[in-house]
Amino acid sequence: MLAGHTDLYEVLGVSRDADSGAIKKAYRKLAVEFHPDRNRSPCAEEKFKQVTEAFAVLSDPEKRRAYDSSGMAGIGGFSAEDLYAGADWGDIDGLGGLGGSLFGSLFGGRQSRGAEFEQMQPVMVELQVPLDRIMHGGIEQVRVPVRGTCSACHGTGAKAGSQPKKCPACDGQGRQVTAQTRGNAAVQQISICSQCRGNGQVIEDPCPTCQGAGQSTETQKVTVAIVPGIADGTVIRLELPGGLKREARVIIRSQRHPQFERRGHDLWAEHSIDVTDAVLGTKLNVRTLDGECTLSVPERTKPGTVLRLRGQGLPIPGTTDRGHLYVAVQVRMPRELSPAARELYEQIRSQQTTAQQTPDQPQPV
Repeated sequence: MLAGHTDLYEVLGVSRDADSGAIKKAYRKLAVEFHPDRNRSPCAEEKFKQVTEAFAVLSDPEKRRAYDSSGMAGIGGFSAEDLYAGADWGDIDGLGGLGGSLFGSLFGGRQSRGAEFEQMQPVMVELQVPLDRIMHGGIEQVRVPVRGTCSACHGTGAKAGSQPKKCPACDGQGRQVTAQTRGNAAVQQISICSQCRGNGQVIEDPCPTCQGAGQSTETQKVTVAIVPGIADGTVIRLELPGGLKREARVIIRSQRHPQFERRGHDLWAEHSIDVTDAVLGTKLNVRTLDGECTLSVPERTKPGTVLRLRGQGLPIPGTTDRGHLYVAVQVRMPRELSPAARELYEQIRSQQTTAQQTPDQPQPV
């Protein structure tokens, strides 16, 4: 906590004798300026954390006295919960429409600071896209879970018609102070209130919708533009309206196809032919994502032979080229033989046996 801070008064831009009103005014201005929902620069979130930590110390009389007397060493033992408990958030909560009850839950509210900042991280979702859509491009829709303020209790965590009450154990401070005397020194131990867990409030009748969390998860339907030939695993970043999680990252996955397997921008398929076609060769009408295409199978094709149809794969983005379609040829054995077919095969075998037994004729010199 507070790592790298040299002077908390400088962080907020106030003098050391500034009163609580001046400190709150300075913080409100800086928090609006650097709030991650408004300021998308890379350093905004870190600056927002710094000014908030400085305000948490300087708005609490006890922490401010400890800081004024001993500097950072005077507050170095505080945990995150200790640091924000007791700060004068007051009317800071709304923050000009940014985040609603964000600060009530961020710093001393129902959720920990770390949990709230975790909520602001991008939402990761996978989108299974059919190969036909990847081939031609188009629009797909995906449902994205977005966590925000519970609409039933408006973030209070209490059932409609009721309100959270000030914790009687800590008098709403969210912390408990134990004083001890060790020799000539008075030592104070500050700990999180065990009854309200640092919230400063207790909810006697929780909201049935969010079970008292004050937050709920809803799904938003988001439209995603698919570029023809988009690579498997591509991540598309989308801005989401409302809620704490403002960005979604959609990971594109190729949906399994009953006939084709995608390998990069190439497609692979299998096709079975009869023994006679494998021996004599044939022409096949092979299905592609564009329709049908003729594939020539040469004579004496062995099982497992891979033939290629150029340019019948997926488009390669940024070029006019396409991948290829590879067809693995499988030889299909006849299930049954008619008497006539068996006779023909017997004749073929007899001819092959005779040819193998016939000695080579001498060649003329």
